[in-house]
Amino acid sequence: MKVLKLLVLTAIVSMVAFACAPLNHYNDAKSELVRAQDKKVTDCSYLEYQGAVADLKAGEAALEKAKNGGDKKALYAEAKAKFLSSQEKSNLAIKNYEANKLKAEKAKLKLAEFKKELDALEKDASKYDEYNKLQMKYERALELAENCRGEEALALLDECKKGLYDLKSQIAADKAAAMKESMTKNETASTDTNSGSTCEYEVAKGDSLWKISDMKYANPLMWPMIYWANKAQIKDPDLIYPGQVFKIKKSFEESEKADAIKFSKTRGPWSLFDGK
Repeated sequence: MKVLKLLVLTAIVSMVAFACAPLNHYNDAKSELVRAQDKKVTDCSYLEYQGAVADLKAGEAALEKAKNGGDKKALYAEAKAKFLSSQEKSNLAIKNYEANKLKAEKAKLKLAEFKKELDALEKDASKYDEYNKLQMKYERALELAENCRGEEALALLDECKKGLYDLKSQIAADKAAAMKESMTKNETASTDTNSGSTCEYEVAKGDSLWKISDMKYANPLMWPMIYWANKAQIKDPDLIYPGQVFKIKKSFEESEKADAIKFSKTRGPWSLFDGK
């Protein structure tokens, strides 16, 4: 009879002890882990998720030991701590997933804008080594963003932007140098072409004989010399037209200069040529 009572008492103690097992914490931890799985947090929060899984398994192992006759009180406390840790890590995994996902999406948008700039520069930039390096950096940044490593992708994008700015500056400098060289060649060719006693000048919009004379002779009063040298084209000194090509005398007698200045000064104001 005493033995029976002892067995009943032992069973009751075991039931009470089992009832004290942290099953609620276990269920909560499993639920939070399932929620993390549903959100697919492993895409953007792998380490936190793995920590939650490991803690859940450790808690289950502690419960199994308690079931098989271990120190229930200590093992239940250990299991409870592991389940709470697992739940916390699952929750952290979800929060980090949302934050990392947001950064990754932001990085993708910025990378798309950068790619447009890079592609627009291809014609001028493809011959530069830096252009190819920027292409590789862009691809690496995009890979980071696709793997939910948005912060790293954004940091690499900053490097890409600086590299693109430097490349644009280099292209602009090289173009300016090429233009300067071309202008120098054209000026040399023009000097060679006009090495005789006259040179040619093409009338531009807004030009007048007075203005051309000022440019070529540093004296606007010498405009009659241009008129006399180009009478076949100039019917009225008031009316010259863009596209006309005038011969400009590079060498002349002082008497010619004096006659031109005198003519300019003594004719008085005119708006239409009077035939003189």
